[in-house]
Amino acid sequence: MTRTADGAIVVGLFGSSPEGGPCRDAAELRRLLAGLGLRAEEIDHPLAARCADAVVSLPYARPAAADIASRLGARLVETGLPFGIAGTTRWIEEVAAATGCAQRAAAFVSSELDDLIPRVEPAIAHVLRGRSAAFVGEPCFLEGWRGLGTEIGLRLDAADGGADMRARWESLRERGTDLLIAPGDVLAVACPGAAGVEFDFPSRRRCSLRDAPYLGYRGAAVLLERLANAVERSEGERCRRS
Repeated sequence: MTRTADGAIVVGLFGSSPEGGPCRDAAELRRLLAGLGLRAEEIDHPLAARCADAVVSLPYARPAAADIASRLGARLVETGLPFGIAGTTRWIEEVAAATGCAQRAAAFVSSELDDLIPRVEPAIAHVLRGRSAAFVGEPCFLEGWRGLGTEIGLRLDAADGGADMRARWESLRERGTDLLIAPGDVLAVACPGAAGVEFDFPSRRRCSLRDAPYLGYRGAAVLLERLANAVERSEGERCRRS
């Protein structure tokens, strides 16, 4: 196989599609790489890749990515997660700086934000800003969630998902916490009502028939939509109880 000058592999994606088929985050990262003029080589199955110029290593896959880069003789690019709006922009800039696509990246990011911000700003301004949430989940996502919270004016704190999580969640609710972001099994025990936002790999309580990634700009829009819907449902539940 002839080596392409624009081939890139991403190593370290989580599987997030319980319906089967390719990971929906892979499709979003493939789209982002295409925006930089890079073709994703075997993004769903990086171990099967036979050629690439760059191997992009996400946080959970440093050793595997280094091994693949060494085997292919490719440049190793260690990045953070493309999570949230600012996190995705940083990821694009990191990949672009390592692959010589900085000028193209600037134009691509500008175009993406021009499309995204007007669509999400009403929900941010009228539903999410000034709210608070607790997060239970993988530590590598906590920084991303906090970054997204900072962007939209949502205070977010980490919570321990231990055996008495339901009691802790009730205590957090009494102190004004609006939402609990957690895996489905935690929500089933601690927060069976409307204030829960499932964030899990794979998703156990939600089936989506449309592309619904967690990563990238489209993933940020999906997460903001879920947060806003959870706030609205929770407020409706409170009104019915009062």
